[in-house]
Amino acid sequence: FKKLLIASGGRAKSIPEELRGEFSYRLQTIEDADRLFKDLYKITSPVVVGASFIGLEFSEIFVVHKTPPAILVRGPHFLHEFFDSAGAELLHANFRAHGIDAQYNTTIESAEPKDGGLKVITSTYREIKCDAIAFGIGIERNIGFLHGSGIECGKSGVKTNEFLETNAEGIYAAGDVAEFNDVILGKYHVVGTWTNAFLQGKRAGLNMVGKREAFRRVPSYSITNLGFHITLLGEGGEEGTESVVRIDMPHRQYERFFIKDGILCGAALINRFPDKPILAKLIETRTPVGEYTEQLKDFRFDIGTIPVIA
Repeated sequence: FKKLLIASGGRAKSIPEELRGEFSYRLQTIEDADRLFKDLYKITSPVVVGASFIGLEFSEIFVVHKTPPAILVRGPHFLHEFFDSAGAELLHANFRAHGIDAQYNTTIESAEPKDGGLKVITSTYREIKCDAIAFGIGIERNIGFLHGSGIECGKSGVKTNEFLETNAEGIYAAGDVAEFNDVILGKYHVVGTWTNAFLQGKRAGLNMVGKREAFRRVPSYSITNLGFHITLLGEGGEEGTESVVRIDMPHRQYERFFIKDGILCGAALINRFPDKPILAKLIETRTPVGEYTEQLKDFRFDIGTIPVIA
């Protein structure tokens, strides 16, 4: 070959042997979705494990089918890298309103058959009887086949530069498996979204035929869930960042802005989707926002008035 693209994606993280079987559900493949759809009529007491977007998808599916689940979250609250306690309470209140029992700082310690279902014991010693456990705990990148190949891998995926080139001449990587040099955020990382995979694949293909440009896109995750529109942009509360929050509980709106060295590097939004393109542009252009810190605390301040660096 002259050029090769590695787009091996990822697989759902493994779960303990005792949790596999007829009561275990994933949501990565068409076959996973078909199996869940087929079994929904008989599920009466589901448990969702994981604070991911897939966990949110599972939760809404069960609520729509009038079997609101218990959710077990390993961290202090959902998406804790992006949401502070105020944002977490807004999410939690919405869970409660839909009959969801969300439990935090806990996970499954053990499970055993009981009364035609399972008896789950959590790490906080709570007993839950259920007939379905839906896992939304993330993926593992498919990179094992590259061991010994000489192609460099990073912490999570195949390491590439900003042109999606690996350390091996003529070999590229894109999508979930690519741990790429993000020129906007200034770090190597992986992004696990369909949009990112599609755009990286397109950019890598163009680079492979000589139309060489760096891949530039602000990472984003968005989901509509239980009446909320949740959006994450850029990076969350990493070392060296400060954050500014504005919240309107009566209207169920929330924004948290992450600022590093005076530059906006990330944001978390609930029911503020129209602000997404404005914030993405500010992040992409590395527009200074430090002087607007106080104004950003107030929803009366229009972020669209911040002049963007050309």
